[in-house]
Amino acid sequence: MWIRSSSAKARETVVLVVLSVLFGVGCVESTRARASSSNGTQPDSSQVLVSHHEVMVSMVNHGADPLWAAASQLPTDDGQWRVLERHAYQLKIAGALLSVPGRSSKDVQRAADPNWKRWSLQLSDAGGQAVEAIRSRDQEAISRAGDLIVDICQGCHMQFRSSAGGSAAR
Repeated sequence: MWIRSSSAKARETVVLVVLSVLFGVGCVESTRARASSSNGTQPDSSQVLVSHHEVMVSMVNHGADPLWAAASQLPTDDGQWRVLERHAYQLKIAGALLSVPGRSSKDVQRAADPNWKRWSLQLSDAGGQAVEAIRSRDQEAISRAGDLIVDICQGCHMQFRSSAGGSAAR
């Protein structure tokens, strides 16, 4: 029986995620290109091709869960540390993406709000802090970064879910 190492599993996971994102972006871009050619308009290059909700679900949730788990159980080998570091980078990148208008009109409105931008950039900064904590393999710093991310998410959700008709994410 062939058993893959955790490093091979991590590489496979990263490759699958990257291919999925590239495929999804390609499909969306292809659909946009067809739509713009049929109505004569060009897509807005200042918008990301996914919604804020999709960024939150696919990047923030996916990146934060392993970070929170690491606060109580650290990775046991270099491959697991690299995967955890990539999850922290997801949070940093997700914060930056959330500060840019997404594909829905609500995303455009939120991205124009200075408070939304502030929360988004705080998430990006917290993701950067998590990257540094992971690089130093400091469990206490990882825990603090995770707590900060919880505070940022809760604060943003409290402000924007109530003012956005029940869901900041959609």
